Amino acid sequence: MAGALGLLTIGDGFIYLSLQARDGFATQWFPLLYVGTNVAYMLLAVPAGRLADRVGRARVFVWGHAMLAAAYVCAAFGGVSGVTTLAALALLGAFYAATDGVLAAVVGQSVAPQVRASAIGTAQTVVAVGRMAASAAFGVLWYSLGRQPAIVCVAMLLAVAVPVSWFALRRSAPAADDEACATAVDVEAGTTAP
Repeated sequence: MAGALGLLTIGDGFIYLSLQARDGFATQWFPLLYVGTNVAYMLLAVPAGRLADRVGRARVFVWGHAMLAAAYVCAAFGGVSGVTTLAALALLGAFYAATDGVLAAVVGQSVAPQVRASAIGTAQTVVAVGRMAASAAFGVLWYSLGRQPAIVCVAMLLAVAVPVSWFALRRSAPAADDEACATAVDVEAGTTAP
């Protein structure tokens, strides 16, 4: 699932270029887009981790991709306004907060302790390769169709992939995720699971 969603995750630079083309701000402000995304990530990483421990890590991972789709929509359709730029940066930061550390936690809970680090490294590699392929394909799409149609196309594909992933997640292992959530809540409350 993570690898498939990675195939619909374009590089941040494309989003930033789209925001710049749409809003027409000076090139000197371009690096601040990275800063804005990182500030949002920094503020949301711990709350996203806590939420993942409470409601399920894989669920939060999928929700993070819904935030990414919303960031794509802001980049494609927002008016000439700093508000939609800030919203896109906040949503992009929220996406990273809900996926980066959470992916490691999802993989870590689903494999034997002896291979946990290898499994996490493999999952991160699969996602990174998927994102690299997505960025290359998106570059071709941008060149062929133009900025806005390319982003809309990827946003629509991601909007379909998120519910499909959600459905697959609910069918595959709801009991294991619920058990992990219950254990996390018990630990946080200072009790032990039976």
